Amino acid sequence: MSGGDVEGVLNSGVVEGLCKQSSMIVSCGDGIGSGSGLSVLKSLDSLCIGLKSFLRIEEQSKKTTESKKNEKKKKESKSRFSVVNRSRAALSEIEWTLRSMIVEIGREEERGVEDEGRREIAKEIGGMLIRHFPSSFVGLGEKKEGVIGIDIGRLRVEMEENEKRHEMERRKERERMEAELRKEKERIEEERKKEKEEMKQKEEERRKEFDRQMAELQAEREANQRLIASGRQFEEEQERKRQCKVGAEAVELFPRSDYTLSGKKFTKQSDGGGCLISFEFGAVVARLSMIIGCLTQANYTIGIISSALTASAQTTRFYTLTGGAGGWDLWSSNRLTWLNRQSSNRFQACKEGGAGQRVMIEADGREGRRTVRMSQDGQTQPAFFTNIPVPFRFTIFMWNQNDSVTIESVEVVKEAQMDGGTIPVQM
Repeated sequence: MSGGDVEGVLNSGVVEGLCKQSSMIVSCGDGIGSGSGLSVLKSLDSLCIGLKSFLRIEEQSKKTTESKKNEKKKKESKSRFSVVNRSRAALSEIEWTLRSMIVEIGREEERGVEDEGRREIAKEIGGMLIRHFPSSFVGLGEKKEGVIGIDIGRLRVEMEENEKRHEMERRKERERMEAELRKEKERIEEERKKEKEEMKQKEEERRKEFDRQMAELQAEREANQRLIASGRQFEEEQERKRQCKVGAEAVELFPRSDYTLSGKKFTKQSDGGGCLISFEFGAVVARLSMIIGCLTQANYTIGIISSALTASAQTTRFYTLTGGAGGWDLWSSNRLTWLNRQSSNRFQACKEGGAGQRVMIEADGREGRRTVRMSQDGQTQPAFFTNIPVPFRFTIFMWNQNDSVTIESVEVVKEAQMDGGTIPVQM
């Protein structure tokens, strides 16, 4: 980098601009991703290399020109010396910015903020300080204050200790939650056993009462029939409740190599792969409720499949299958319907999906109905499917890594509540 190049960079405000962008990386948090943040830091790194190279050349040049008395050379030397001073000032400003960012990231970690992007940025900053400003670091027991009066060695030790402490706290919290989950599962299982025993006892009592009444009073046969009908209704209601699943329990099958599960949230680990698949439903009204998490620029498709396609849907995109597979693609560039590998109704089938959007799919598998509809934020979408297969399963496929969905519930209800739609798609 020549003197003219350096002076041009300094006059253009590149140093100040990059320092401001670097400070925004920490202060804005998720507002600036780790990719753009690392790009800015790499630009600063290249700038440091160029400035230090220029200063070394100028230092060598200064020794050879000190003996020259020519006035023209003196003027040039003064001008070049001004660029040298400004170059050193620019390096000081960069060092101050990097130190400030390290301190701010340490404070964020002490407050419990976890951000993989900030960790990557912190590693890059540490490497730059070691390469270009080694005087910023001192021994663990020493204290050396720089231009801004910060004990970098102490801060580094504190940051490492804070990270270890946070990791230990997170591990303890995971162990506590796992223990509570095991205890809760045991309690639920015990309650289910008691409930079955109670239901069995009640059923036995109802049968004895029915036999006794039939033997004693033939005239009360109609009343006993009403009692039986009531008992059947109760059993149907209990069966519906047993088929209702909350959160991640609503998903029976998913390829664990493609997704991670945290609470009720499923997150895609890599592009492609298989689907999230619910339990099987027959000639009933079933409803899936979910909230979109992250939706990047690729296929984000939800719908139903015939139970016969369950094995295939675990390893590939369900909408590429034939024999009873259909759904809606919420990606903004599609907004279409898929049916047995074929797409249709682009930009007309539904609204664009987005983070935080509540989506519900309601499938009516009863004879004479056999429909499935979808709503987004409570609004039924234009496209709906008819003649759906029975038995069926709900399914969700997300293409891109880091796409996510939060499952609220799957439930069986008496009657369908969703109606409307203007674009029928026959399966």
